[in-house]
Amino acid sequence: MPKNKFYQSFFIRVSILLGVTPFVSADANSTGVSAEAPAVSFYAGIGEGAFGEDPHAVHGTQTSDGGYVVGGKSLDAGGAWEGFLLKVSPTGLSGYLDLSGPGESNQSYSWSVTFGTSGKKDGVNNLASVGDSVFAAGFKSVADESQDAILVKYSSSDGAMIWESLLSEISSGLSAAYEVVSPTPDGGLITGGLFDSPKDGLEGFKSYGNPSAGKAFVAYYSPDQVSSSVAPVSPTWRKDFNASLTVKGIRPIENFGGYILLTSQNQSSNAPILTRLDVQGNVLWEQVYPTRAEPADVCVLSSNGTLTGFAFCGHGKKSSGELDSYLTVVDLNGSVRWTREFGDPVGGVGKFSGLSSGNAKLIYDESWGIVPTQDGGMLIASGTGIEGCDPWQGSDSNQSRISILNECLSDPRTDWRGMITKYDANGSQVWQRLDSFMPADGGEVSSTACEYVLLLADGKILSVNDEAFGVGLLVLEAESNATFAGDLLDASTTSAGKGWRSSNWMGYFLSFSSGWKFHSTLGWIYSMPTSLDSVWFYDQTLGWCWTSQTAYPFLWRHSVSGWLYYLKSSSPRSFYDYSDNSWKFL
Repeated sequence: MPKNKFYQSFFIRVSILLGVTPFVSADANSTGVSAEAPAVSFYAGIGEGAFGEDPHAVHGTQTSDGGYVVGGKSLDAGGAWEGFLLKVSPTGLSGYLDLSGPGESNQSYSWSVTFGTSGKKDGVNNLASVGDSVFAAGFKSVADESQDAILVKYSSSDGAMIWESLLSEISSGLSAAYEVVSPTPDGGLITGGLFDSPKDGLEGFKSYGNPSAGKAFVAYYSPDQVSSSVAPVSPTWRKDFNASLTVKGIRPIENFGGYILLTSQNQSSNAPILTRLDVQGNVLWEQVYPTRAEPADVCVLSSNGTLTGFAFCGHGKKSSGELDSYLTVVDLNGSVRWTREFGDPVGGVGKFSGLSSGNAKLIYDESWGIVPTQDGGMLIASGTGIEGCDPWQGSDSNQSRISILNECLSDPRTDWRGMITKYDANGSQVWQRLDSFMPADGGEVSSTACEYVLLLADGKILSVNDEAFGVGLLVLEAESNATFAGDLLDASTTSAGKGWRSSNWMGYFLSFSSGWKFHSTLGWIYSMPTSLDSVWFYDQTLGWCWTSQTAYPFLWRHSVSGWLYYLKSSSPRSFYDYSDNSWKFL
């Protein structure tokens, strides 16, 4: 490589890591990274490996030990889709780096697994972590060549499969799939997807396609089913939504109970439908948004612990034929507060340097994931680029077509880039950054797209990326203004190393952005208190309990309306029950 090219590449890479512009006179737009955007912590690239060829990651989750698990579909030896998961431990990772298979080098991912039958259609659509397990939701081919919805439980430590549960179709030859799964505050799982789809109806999911036909369903699995070492035969309850094609997102509404459900309408328009459900899946209200195009994901918005509304993202325009991302925020009754369309970003680094917004007919901006921030804002994961120039090929002399074709052929955005955008509660764009994986040898970048984004336990941001060469994990530093005051139990602690937090009154625990905490003696609890003088937490055995920084280790157990005294040094856990003046192991 020429020496000047090496130094130019090195300078760009270091500048991006630091979150500053690599050219002294450039403004934020020229680099594609806003001045307010957090810097890169690390960007790991993983090529093809034991988890299949041409992997396409679509989702991710953080595990109880602080690792990251991503999943999606790859190609098996028979040339068909298979589901895959792989785990990465972030310890010691920094900068742009390639990760090899387990044991192949000092920089490797932890484990990978696949499921499915060679030559058949299988895949992972969504992941969720509960305790020390990871759950993969997707689809698996069965004997009649159709697909069934599948939920698989793995150990997060080593990827060992614990069980798999198929949700079979009643009629032979019909297909079903889970498209989403989310953990619930009580330690259960809420899932959603489609059923009653023809044998060839599962043409794709997420950024690699959409099912062509089907009906939406939601299913809930209880904490006992989720924690069991035996696969559930059926969900605790299930609700069908025949007017919708499939479920795009479902999230628990913490502190209020119930869920917010995002589906796509079972019509050619696939318009978004938001439905608020109670804890048993019964409909409280439903709103259709006919002016919005393809929906992708939904989140629950709150500010300082107060529920404020819901947001959903997607992409497409109803009339122009252009493909931009959109973000819609609604109130607690589903009425639209505001909508923003965004895309066609300017600038970049390397071959993208100096780009204008380009031709909107060429550039696609597709949003696939959304996550709320604790200040009432939201982060949106997107990909931006040109899908290809073939649609503009032709033998006629139409000058408009020829002009667009020539523009397409000369535009470097035929290599896509990942795009993460933050909006505040009022709809103002706070920051945006465009990213590509930078090869270690200083060579040209290849296509990438952000498929999903999540906030990590330490406030950092993880973007799960589909790379032309395989899988990408981009981790950004925590926002400089992030306070995380929404969870005072976490914010009031100090670091004890390796992800552990130390509380001067409650002891040691690992904390996760979902609200779950692994306490060194209590085990798994769920709590996100806004005051240390009134701390509610959920324990899978005790249910909801109340305590405070002055009352602990005295606990008030809600289910029996009685007091317990927790012996902090006990193993197994010992509680003095004041209702019958006895010690109990709970």
